[in-house]
Amino acid sequence: VADFAFEYVNPAAERVLGAGDGPVQGRRMLALFPWQAEHPLLFPRYVAVLRGEADGAEVELPNGADGRAAWFRNAVTRLDAERIAVAFQDITAAKEAERRQTFLLALADRLRAAPREATAAAAEALARHLSVSRVGYGEVSEDGERITVTREHADGTVAPVMTTHRLDDFGPELIAELRAGRTVVVED
Repeated sequence: VADFAFEYVNPAAERVLGAGDGPVQGRRMLALFPWQAEHPLLFPRYVAVLRGEADGAEVELPNGADGRAAWFRNAVTRLDAERIAVAFQDITAAKEAERRQTFLLALADRLRAAPREATAAAAEALARHLSVSRVGYGEVSEDGERITVTREHADGTVAPVMTTHRLDDFGPELIAELRAGRTVVVED
């Protein structure tokens, strides 16, 4: 088997597959998605199901090869000696919720420590969860003029900044966000 042709693609699948240059129906799978040729849960599995060498049991698979961070539940069944049917469902939202829940449970376990250790553990856990180089916690002075970074996690690619900073140095927009009680992310 060199490739599969899409004989029928429902509207929902068209939206998810989104070839970008026209409908998917009537086109060849590997022509549209060449990366699927080597993915063990896609093209090779489909060929094995067509040949009767494997069952098409439902599997969950990450899809990042084409630049999208997504998860799909995928099932395949043999229709006859030359055709298969593939059903899939985008389960990205459920996987992201599962990842958040796992993070929050692990964080809750780590936060049972004394306050100082808990803040350090939270900074480390949040940095890893967000895949960022640094997370810090700071305390604003009573006069609202300075912030002292009291806890920080840096991944080793950036230097620590546990020191006191003048809030005015961060600019009025950032200060307004902090004073409004909102979380601030600085991308640098």
